[in-house]
Amino acid sequence: NDVKGIATDSCLLVSGGNLNLTVNGAQAKGLKSKLDMTLSGGTITVVTSGAAVLQTTGVSGRFDPSYCTAIKCDANLSLNGATLDITCTGLAGRGVSSDGTLVMTAGSLKVTTSGGGAKYTNSTGVADAYTACCLSSNQAVSLQGGTINLTSSGAGGKGIKTDGTLTLGLPTQGPTLSVTTKGSKITITASTGQREDNGTYAEAKAIKANGALTIHQGNYTISSTDDGLKSDVSVTINGGTTAINKSTEGIEAPLLTVNDGDVSIISSDDCFNATKGNGGEQNDGSYLYLKGGKIFTSTTSGDGLDSNGNIAMSGGTVIVQGPSSQPEVGMDYNGTFQITGGLLAVTGPNSGNMIQSTSSSSTQYAILVKSSSIGTNLVHLQDADGNDLLTLKPLRSAYYVVISSPQLTSGVTYSLYVGGSSTGTVVNGYYTGGSYTG
Repeated sequence: NDVKGIATDSCLLVSGGNLNLTVNGAQAKGLKSKLDMTLSGGTITVVTSGAAVLQTTGVSGRFDPSYCTAIKCDANLSLNGATLDITCTGLAGRGVSSDGTLVMTAGSLKVTTSGGGAKYTNSTGVADAYTACCLSSNQAVSLQGGTINLTSSGAGGKGIKTDGTLTLGLPTQGPTLSVTTKGSKITITASTGQREDNGTYAEAKAIKANGALTIHQGNYTISSTDDGLKSDVSVTINGGTTAINKSTEGIEAPLLTVNDGDVSIISSDDCFNATKGNGGEQNDGSYLYLKGGKIFTSTTSGDGLDSNGNIAMSGGTVIVQGPSSQPEVGMDYNGTFQITGGLLAVTGPNSGNMIQSTSSSSTQYAILVKSSSIGTNLVHLQDADGNDLLTLKPLRSAYYVVISSPQLTSGVTYSLYVGGSSTGTVVNGYYTGGSYTG
């Protein structure tokens, strides 16, 4: 108890007992191994207050940061049953870090970091920033089970960051994961004020993968001052429940795919943002695929569905609550939006020629209605026989609504009502069950 740290040049296994580690030295480590580490049992509590240190690279003015880290493995790290409680308060403090793969199959992990980050010049001579992070890996991360609670409140702090791929859950099971980031951004290079030049920053992203990010099963709750889920390659959601309750941008990658699952996103900017990061209004080849599941998005000042390339929808239920004022819209794409299946409902403001429906070449019909009387009133669509197709209440004052459904067919008369009431169950303004009174 109350030791300063445990380190080994070999492998490290903890299978039971109680460890209480207090670490206060700069760039110090709580548990450290040069070879593989396995934490399969016991209760491990680590409190660190040491700061990161900039180590010289041998070239004047260029550095590599060395972090004070609670759990540090230079090889592969396995968490399969231990209970870990980690608190880091020092500058750019790190919770759990692996140079190899990091796999969690069972147990409990709680990490809280509160130390901020700072700007520096890295080993290549480029301006950069070192920041706190709850869980990080230089290779792949796979979180397959257990309970994980990560909170970072320092400037630029991250919840999860990996240089490789990130897999959340398995096809048959998944973890319960909560990630919260609260810190402000760190300015690395300031904006010049020119178009498409917004500067570079170290931002408090909840989950960031340089490789592909895949979600299978599991329950994921995310709150972030910046991105919720971010990948430089792709984000694929195959199942589970993902709730991004606060974000600037909800989910961002060049390739976004939702195959199944329950996804809800609340953001101040774009909820889904398919982009290669080049900006502009030209088709950059990025893609947003909506193939199944239930998707609910709500944005106060961005686009609910945004693709710098194309959007394709073939199934599922997608309810988009757009912003209340221009120039943003409910959905925005530079290429095409081909819809072949599923229920789509989008609300948005009067943004002039920025308003888009699905592409006219789609095989499934869509209706675009513009009316200053929509506001926050119910919008109800039914066919000539009185069958309900949609009842929707805009969360913010809306000027237009886009509706696409497999039930829409040619040669049929439909009636659209604005106002009235519904006894149905409502989620994100979308009513199911109950009855509508016009």
